[in-house]
Amino acid sequence: MMKYTISVVIPTLNRPEHLDRTLRSILEQTKSPEEIVIVDQSDDNRTKDLLIERMPAIEMKKIVLKYIWVKERSISHARNLGMSAAAGEIVIFVDDDIALDKKYISEILRVYSDHPSAFGVQGCLVEKSPYWRGIGTKSILLNSIRKAFLMTHWEKDKQTLLPSGDEVGAYPLTKTIGAGVINAGVSSFKKEVAKHFHYDENLGGYSWGEDIDFSVHLTRYYPKSLYVTPFAIAIHDYALSSRPTNKQFCYIVTAYELYSFCKNIPPSPRNWMAYFWKCCGNIVLTSLGLHRRVNRVRLFYVLQSYLWALYHFGRLKSGGFDLYKELGERARVPYRTD
Repeated sequence: MMKYTISVVIPTLNRPEHLDRTLRSILEQTKSPEEIVIVDQSDDNRTKDLLIERMPAIEMKKIVLKYIWVKERSISHARNLGMSAAAGEIVIFVDDDIALDKKYISEILRVYSDHPSAFGVQGCLVEKSPYWRGIGTKSILLNSIRKAFLMTHWEKDKQTLLPSGDEVGAYPLTKTIGAGVINAGVSSFKKEVAKHFHYDENLGGYSWGEDIDFSVHLTRYYPKSLYVTPFAIAIHDYALSSRPTNKQFCYIVTAYELYSFCKNIPPSPRNWMAYFWKCCGNIVLTSLGLHRRVNRVRLFYVLQSYLWALYHFGRLKSGGFDLYKELGERARVPYRTD
């Protein structure tokens, strides 16, 4: 394989227990990175204390640790800071509730060696998340409904963008494939990408869809440059902390998906019909679970968020909005690692 220097970037917020597991998995790699960049947005010193505790093990592996603390809580902003600070030729992003298989970095590098045209490579994310498992990896019927409504769904060895703005995810993934979009939480890019591309910081806080937006812009200039491999395995432990409220989540998804659709999808009547059809699917699927109180509440917020988006369509389309200020919940800026 070709030799590359590696930087691992980990954005984190108030999750030292999960971050510790992520760090341990990096230190156990068959191919160690040259550096680890921690972008910390926590409001206490627990993350910093953890890193001080782990420094001897990190130094023993001859890995350089870079620590960046930033007040603004935004995953897009954190990714941009981490990529700018990284010195490696390959920048590997890992979310703070993800643990890597021992051969993860080696398998990512293998794809870059086998495909010289690659600018970005995603590993294979094994989900423990109840949300992502629930959208179809174990339910053929639910996945079929989502596919019919042009919502995010799974297809074998296929990963691409839909005209609705949602995506097809590769499941099952049996071989290394070219992809139209890649998941930011287990993504990697050649460092040179940072010279011309960045994550859209209009998608602040819980930056829903920032990876789709980034992928679209990258492939627009470098077609067929993204890959997904099943051999670089990552386990998503799905931390429950530092996530938005039900209301915040519904408004964020509605606002950010509309903004990204207007920005990245050609504005043809067919594509707009696909977008509205996807929204209808969201209402239908939420309505199927109305026997549960949480889904009744969620349906109320979904409908409320759609009305709010229609009223503020002009500003949402241009990106001229501060979602958290609008919701009156700026002190509770949500964040996530998917």
